Amino acid sequence: MRKVKKLLVILFIVSLYPIIHFTALHFYLNADDEIYEHIPQESDIVIEINCRNFVQEIMYQKIFNEDYFQEKLFPPDEDELGKRPINLDIGINVFSKIIILREQWAEEDVWLAIFEYTNKTALQKFIEEEVGEASIAYGDTYAVAQINRSTTESSLDEHLQKIADGDVKPFSDRIDLKTYFDPNKEINVYLLHDAGTSHAKLIDGHLHYDFLHDRISVSGEFTPVSDFAGTPAIAYEMNDDVAMSIRSSISLFNSLYWFGKDRIDDIPEFRQLAFDYDGVNIMLCDKNLDYPFPFKTFPDMDVHFDFDDPQPWNDFLQAMVDDGEVKLDTTTKMLSTKSGTFFKYNISDSEFEFMRDQTSFKAASEETDVFFDFRLNVDPLLANTKLAIDENDPPSKAEQTIGLGFGNGFIADLRKMANVESMWYTMRLNNEERMLAEGEILMKEKEGSAMIESLSFGSLASILLQDL
Repeated sequence: MRKVKKLLVILFIVSLYPIIHFTALHFYLNADDEIYEHIPQESDIVIEINCRNFVQEIMYQKIFNEDYFQEKLFPPDEDELGKRPINLDIGINVFSKIIILREQWAEEDVWLAIFEYTNKTALQKFIEEEVGEASIAYGDTYAVAQINRSTTESSLDEHLQKIADGDVKPFSDRIDLKTYFDPNKEINVYLLHDAGTSHAKLIDGHLHYDFLHDRISVSGEFTPVSDFAGTPAIAYEMNDDVAMSIRSSISLFNSLYWFGKDRIDDIPEFRQLAFDYDGVNIMLCDKNLDYPFPFKTFPDMDVHFDFDDPQPWNDFLQAMVDDGEVKLDTTTKMLSTKSGTFFKYNISDSEFEFMRDQTSFKAASEETDVFFDFRLNVDPLLANTKLAIDENDPPSKAEQTIGLGFGNGFIADLRKMANVESMWYTMRLNNEERMLAEGEILMKEKEGSAMIESLSFGSLASILLQDL
């Protein structure tokens, strides 16, 4: 009789779930778009996280896949990586949207987060325990947190308060995000190009991240510049024998300023980029050497640029030498960075390349409409990350023991966290007006949930970083 009752309870829950799902989706979890009015007009990257979609999937996994749910998100409290319960009571409205944005403020790239809060005391406690000092402003409904550091903290604090109060010119005066953002996707991204960027190929674009069963699907569109016609597609074949392979015929980083103008504005224009990476040898060395860290790195990496004008590339390389960023040995053709990374290099009137030994990129056998291609296999990448002692400049015996122990332990922790199997991403020209983007992040766990796997990875990563 007990088994029959248990079966009836299970059947009742199964039948009840569609009702719960419909009610939650349409009457309780449906976040409004008011938060868009708090996004500053000068933002150029806007990331939207639809928390209600995460809650919906978490609720499903909790009901129908409880053992897996508990194992991934609430493991036993033991002295091992990740064996600590996740605290969800942090004072944030988990049914709302979270906005992460980048804004140009006082000639700096400032990253901010906007979110609806429900309990200021709980939120302040969470920030104090997990983050420490943080710049955060509270409005009546929304809080704004500064993610990166700024040299203009005092004036930025006032700016954060205006954003929280909704007293800034909104981004919606420039772009209607409701036109581009899909509320059914867990994450939406909008990227706006700086029109003053030289040799850029894209104006703006939007991406959507859809968390599915065992993968995260990526889709989106970009707008090419008006004179994009004549830009060649990628000219080199992808390399399936390495952990990571990239081919590109568009200066994607310069187009969208992913990491800030200061770091990428001077990369010269290129016609083709071919990049292969298959791990790295990390050599522990004497701490008294003039490196920021007591190790040298020898990446198994080959990089090749084709270009039409050699002068910008010669100037670029010479500027790095003058600034002390790299050293060139023209006799042995060795390039070394100030952080202790070593490559062979070659530069001519039409190409620049640096490599571990020699490059062997193959020309594409047929024409394609792909302008950017990316492939990554995670396990080979970690397997080919190796730690050893530098024979020429070894550290002391004690430092060798400590360094090898810590380094190998860290790599082992990364392998525990690696629940992603592979990734791929391409951008192809649909017509002269639209560049289509698509890709996938494939999980190792085929019977689980990409969302639960991602949350588990985030928890493990935060714990690992706290222990460093």
